[in-house]
Amino acid sequence: MNKNFKSLLFILFSFLFISCQPEPVEVCAIENQSLYQHYDFPVGVAIEPYQTAFFNENEPIIRTQFDRLTASNRFKADFIHPEENTFFWTQADLIIEYAEANNKSVHGHTLIWHEQLPTWMENFKGNRNEWEEMMKKHITTIASRYKGKVKAWDVVNEAFLEDGTLRPNIWYKNMGSSYIEKAFQYAHEADPGALLFYNDFNLALRPAKRKAALDLMKQLKFKGLPIHGIGMQSHIAISYPSELDLALAMKEITDAGFKLHISELDVAVNGNSSSSFKLNSELLQRQAKRYKFVFENYSKLEKQYQYGITIWGINDGESWIPGYFNREDYPLLFDETFSPKPAYCALINN
Repeated sequence: MNKNFKSLLFILFSFLFISCQPEPVEVCAIENQSLYQHYDFPVGVAIEPYQTAFFNENEPIIRTQFDRLTASNRFKADFIHPEENTFFWTQADLIIEYAEANNKSVHGHTLIWHEQLPTWMENFKGNRNEWEEMMKKHITTIASRYKGKVKAWDVVNEAFLEDGTLRPNIWYKNMGSSYIEKAFQYAHEADPGALLFYNDFNLALRPAKRKAALDLMKQLKFKGLPIHGIGMQSHIAISYPSELDLALAMKEITDAGFKLHISELDVAVNGNSSSSFKLNSELLQRQAKRYKFVFENYSKLEKQYQYGITIWGINDGESWIPGYFNREDYPLLFDETFSPKPAYCALINN
C-alpha cells in the first residue's frame, strides 16, 4: 500500500469518525436571560404553589423565565372542590397572588375533566337536570371567584378518544354530549371576559381525534358559544410525532379560526420506555432540536392565533412523566439541579 493511499485512508476514516460524533452539548447560563422576552407570544409554565416560595430553587426560574402560569393541579376538582358544599381556595389563591405580585397572567386548568374527581362527585346520584345543576355550580363558583384574575380557562379537558369518538366518561354518561356545550355556556356566564379553550392530547398524532374535536368546536362556535381556542397539549418525544404532523396540526387548528395554545409541552427522551435507557449528549441535542422546532413553527402562525406556549413543568426531577409511566426520563428545559439544558439554550439562542 503506497504512502499516498495510506494518507487518503487516514483522512477518510478521520472524517467519518468526526462526522459520526454527536454535536457538542450546548451550554448557557440563565443569568440576565429571560426566555419569554425572546418571543412575541407568552411563554408559560405549569407549577405547584410550593414552587413559588422564595426559598424554593424553582422560584427564580419561574419569576425570570416565564410570563404566564398554569396550576398543574390546584384548580382540578379533587383539590378545589373536595366536598359537595366545600371549596378549598388556599392553594389556588397562592398561585393567583404570586402571579399578581410578579406581573404574570394565569391560565386556568381545568374546569371539567373525567379524572382527578373528588369521591363525592364520582358517586353523585341524580337525574340529568341535577347533574347539570351540579356541574353549573362547580364551574360558576370557581370561574366567578377568579373573574378577571384567571384570563383564560381550559373549560373541557380530554373529551375525545383516539379514534375521534366521545369518551364515555362520567359527564357523558349522565348528561350526554351536551355536557360540553353546557360547560362552555356556564363558564362564559360566570366570566364573560375570559378566553375559553378546549384542551386535549395527541391532536398532532391522531388526525381522527383532531378532526372530531375541531368539528365539534366549530359546530358549537357556529351556535354562538364563545369558544376561543384549542389547547394542543403536546406531550411529545424526540421521535414522535413527526415535524410534518406537528406543523399540520398547528395549521389546521388556526385555519379553523381558533387560537392555539401549546398547552402542556414537554419532550420525552425515553419515549419507548426502555429499561436500559441512558441519557447522552446526542439525545439532549435531539430534544433541543424538537423544542426549537415547536417554537419556530409556532412563531410562523398568524399573530391573532398565537395564544402562547406552556411548558409542563420546570425541572426534570419534578416532571410527571417518570412517575406516571414508571420510567427514567428527562423531558424539561432544566435538569434536576435546576441547570439549563441544551433545549433551553436552543430557545434563547433561536
